[in-house]
Amino acid sequence: MRYAPLFVLVLLATGVASCDSTKPANPLTEPETVALLREIFLLMEDAGGDSSTVDCSVGGQATVTELAYDRQNGDTARFNGLWTIIPTDCEANVVSDTLILNGKPNVRYTVEAWAAFDADSEVVRGAARAVFGGAVTWRRQNGDTDTCSVDLTFESTEFDGDQGFKGDFRGRMCGLDLAIDDTELLW
Repeated sequence: MRYAPLFVLVLLATGVASCDSTKPANPLTEPETVALLREIFLLMEDAGGDSSTVDCSVGGQATVTELAYDRQNGDTARFNGLWTIIPTDCEANVVSDTLILNGKPNVRYTVEAWAAFDADSEVVRGAARAVFGGAVTWRRQNGDTDTCSVDLTFESTEFDGDQGFKGDFRGRMCGLDLAIDDTELLW
């Protein structure tokens, strides 16, 4: 009988842990997470100028602010950019579902790159580093909801003349460890 209180505590602790209402019944899968990141890229691509409101692929909008500059010194060009994406009831198709995205607080994308050119304007060497950080809140049509934190980094010194720097975005997104080839997002 003296073990009964311990047994009751274990049952209560197990019950509390299994009733965690902060996690959705259906978390995002890797293909859905990649599709979500692709939607964010499309929002940045559709933005124009310093600050703009962009329509999402299914409905809703996102505010995208951009601070970017480039400079050339001799045969070397440098580029720096910062984008902030704040979705507001932004609806996006992700695999077989539609997610509604809202900023919590937002997603930021920073890029630093440089390239040196030869006499024919071909890149002979260079480097790029890009970082995604921040978070968005997502909601499925069935009511499942969660926050998707983003912490992805791209680093490359490999340059393809037609497509730019090549490499993977690596890190964590929506609770998943990911390595996403840039061609899955950009082209």
